Amino acid sequence: MNAIEKLEDYLVYRDLKPATCEYYRRVVQVWVRSNGDQLDSRKLSEWLGQLRASGKSDHYRRSLKNGLQAILRFGGDEGRIRPVKCAPLDHRFWSADDVRKLIASANDDWWKTLIAAGWCLGFSQCDLLSLRRHNIQPNGVVVTRRQKTGKLVTGQLEQWILDRMPETDPVWQYDRSPEWFRKQFRRICYRARLQGTFKQLRRSAAASVEARYREQSHRFLGNTRAVCEQHYLPQSLLAEHALRPEILREG
Repeated sequence: MNAIEKLEDYLVYRDLKPATCEYYRRVVQVWVRSNGDQLDSRKLSEWLGQLRASGKSDHYRRSLKNGLQAILRFGGDEGRIRPVKCAPLDHRFWSADDVRKLIASANDDWWKTLIAAGWCLGFSQCDLLSLRRHNIQPNGVVVTRRQKTGKLVTGQLEQWILDRMPETDPVWQYDRSPEWFRKQFRRICYRARLQGTFKQLRRSAAASVEARYREQSHRFLGNTRAVCEQHYLPQSLLAEHALRPEILREG
């Protein structure tokens, strides 16, 4: 079977969420564009080495490897695949004052309310851009499910966001490309004299929640605690919450 057939065989026999199926389709598309439709462990291992030599990030290569390896293992290919070691993620985060600078640097209410909602809700970009009006109650409380995990998440928008956000449905509907979104957000960051991507906003909101409500940020994000600690929270913040038993003696 070629790569596409192996993918379809894998998806038929696995009970996967739509977002997860889309992930596997994307990694196979990347493979086919670069290597053709024949997929096996040896070729995958060689390709991962080429990607490393070309400067592709550790996390990008690991994402491709994990998806393609799962398809190969399901089809009975147990050949050795080059491991991908990832450097620790950069857990820098923005303060509330930084987010205020971003909002002030945006040119219109579409971006201003989107950035503010990203902070208030901690939603991923895809969840935020697909948010429907029926998920928002009159008092600003938002109740919806994450597209990636299916977990129920809640949050609350500030009143000024409700007053100024677009009247479309989905609320922040747009018909541009993902690259357009990234470029526009980079420009806002540049004007605010900040560095980061839109995911930095989600990570920063999680850090703020963790500082205010100990060990509750994973509920805010709709992730497991392990994923939250590994990918979203700064180690300095986790160290402040270190657990210890009763003190043996004073001094």
